[in-house]
Amino acid sequence: MKNIFFIGTIIFLFSACQKEDITFSPNTKDLFYIKHKGASMPVLVEGNTIQKAFILVVHGGPGSDAILTMNGSFMDILEKNYAVAYWDQRNSGNTQGGANHNNLNLKTMTEDLRVVILTLKHRYGNNISIFLYSHSFGGCLSASFLTTNDNQNLVNGWINIDGAHNFPLTDMESKAMQIQLGTIEKNAGRNIAEWTKIIDYANNNDPRKNSKTSEKFNENAYSAIKLMEEVNKIEFPKTNDLSYSQNSLMSRLMNFKSIYFNSGMEQELFNAEFSSKLNTISKPTLCLFGKYDFVVPPALADDVINNIGSSYKKKVIFEKSAHDPYLTETTKLNMEIIDFIEKFK
Repeated sequence: MKNIFFIGTIIFLFSACQKEDITFSPNTKDLFYIKHKGASMPVLVEGNTIQKAFILVVHGGPGSDAILTMNGSFMDILEKNYAVAYWDQRNSGNTQGGANHNNLNLKTMTEDLRVVILTLKHRYGNNISIFLYSHSFGGCLSASFLTTNDNQNLVNGWINIDGAHNFPLTDMESKAMQIQLGTIEKNAGRNIAEWTKIIDYANNNDPRKNSKTSEKFNENAYSAIKLMEEVNKIEFPKTNDLSYSQNSLMSRLMNFKSIYFNSGMEQELFNAEFSSKLNTISKPTLCLFGKYDFVVPPALADDVINNIGSSYKKKVIFEKSAHDPYLTETTKLNMEIIDFIEKFK
């Protein structure tokens, strides 16, 4: 089933838009677009809608995408049991609307996420359960959403996969991890030249100096991951074959570049932190982190667990993973997610 659906503002959604007759299916393919504040954002719902439990993918980046990058064979078991909503955020993936820098900020993106959830409930019914499935920057956006007004009442739980809810803390923990694990690896005689370069930079620079230095630490973090033999190798799955844009690759590249150019979002994210607001979140929370994630270190999971107000909170560290445990320990991660959803759907 494929539906193309355009939605403007929230007011339009509930007053001027006639609700479609949606067929619930174990093999749903429902594509629609949401228009909000200058962006036309695609949402692809795939999987089993009969169960009325929805996983909403809040992808990373910012400027990456969900429909292509986060949609592959590693999601098959989740789509068999639940519906998965792949949403491309503004200025990301195949979202249309240009750079739109005036609305390129966490406040507007938080509003976007709320509109996406309201749209899902409008299409599939207010009785559906929704779980945020956030990764990397998506953890920041989800934390912003969950700590804003009464937004958390719209979802049943938060699945936080290597989420960066606190960028200053992420920077400092990444630096510490690069020095500590890098020194261990170097002393063991592994990749000495590569580790020396990473360690020397970390010892002589402060990631909190400015956003450019922070970006360099982030770059080195990805380099460090590649040096860790303990991390399972990623076999990139085939991306979704649904074609909805003749220039999809170009759209994704242009959106990725437009995130920072001539916008204030880079500086906003440099200072973004939600640790101080986590105590306001009461929804069940599952933190899934890779042991060797130099990009968003496991210490960020500890910070969530220690500060969140949820009565149910669980942390799982994946021993053979880094920043993408959904690719490197797929079965184990998905079993944790299924167990979590079954408890709280």
